[in-house]
Amino acid sequence: MDKLIFVTRATQKSGKGHFLRVIRMVEKIKHICNCTIVVDMDAAVGFETLKFHPYNISCPESLIYELGLDKNDIIWFDVPDSEYSIIESFQGKNIPLVSTNMFDKLGDERYEDVAIYPVFETCKRVIVGNKTLQLSGSEFVSLPEDFFFDGSEKFPYVLVSMGGTDPMQFTPLVLNAIYRIKNSPFIYKVILPKGTKKEGVIAKYINCKHLELYDFGSLSFPLMLKKAKYAIINGGMTRYECVAAKVFFIALSIHEKQYELTEKVTRYGYGKNFGLFNEACISRLMSLLDNLPIEPSFNICAESTPELRVNGAKWVYEKVIKELRHEDE
Repeated sequence: MDKLIFVTRATQKSGKGHFLRVIRMVEKIKHICNCTIVVDMDAAVGFETLKFHPYNISCPESLIYELGLDKNDIIWFDVPDSEYSIIESFQGKNIPLVSTNMFDKLGDERYEDVAIYPVFETCKRVIVGNKTLQLSGSEFVSLPEDFFFDGSEKFPYVLVSMGGTDPMQFTPLVLNAIYRIKNSPFIYKVILPKGTKKEGVIAKYINCKHLELYDFGSLSFPLMLKKAKYAIINGGMTRYECVAAKVFFIALSIHEKQYELTEKVTRYGYGKNFGLFNEACISRLMSLLDNLPIEPSFNICAESTPELRVNGAKWVYEKVIKELRHEDE
């Protein structure tokens, strides 16, 4: 394969999770292939050592001609589920298409040749719709090494993060629940979503002694996570980062699909699947937090538990290349 083109998004609406996953993969494979990242150009700031190309919102497929792509190249999508349909416009160009999907799309119409579905299950290989090969399982959850627990000391704090954009505005609700706790043995370190006016939040909760507030991006998330005993999260890749860091998580789901994906992890004892979250759940969350054991109890069944691969980006890339070349058949 000559060129590997990653198509992703990084906006206020979509957040940077997809983009950062692509960045991590490119950093691991750029020495063995010619990588270009197609993304909203504001996201490229700070990553000047990598190659970027502007994402064309009105005509995404124009990148084929702008970058001079042909059948010897690969286009790899890692976009929000709501934008999956853009892949359709890339069909019929005789260029291999790959997509990393955060949700199972077995019953949906598919457009890519190879689909990667990172999920906390044993590995599976299935053909969907007579065209798309879907590779799924925990080995496709690609996490950098710095998320994996290294035996360092754990501290009595709960790390709280609803992601960079917090689309459902869960953070204010979680802050409300934390504020209601009377005597907490834990410090709650809350990472505020991008754009939050921190001064206003500080003023509102100035009397809450067990609360610390941090701007998004102001601390090393992997380091802080590994030192925490608990985490309150939304979902996505953070579930798996908590597993790697040996942090018991409490997951607040936006929708049913997210809840089901979290259940695939919590069934092994790694955390608490709180359920669909909204303003009516504040008291129930407060009660749960008020009764957290000093030491988390994981209750993990080691024999059947899926495993996460350290720095698996290169392995995932090589697996996809083999499939496209039909070397695994």
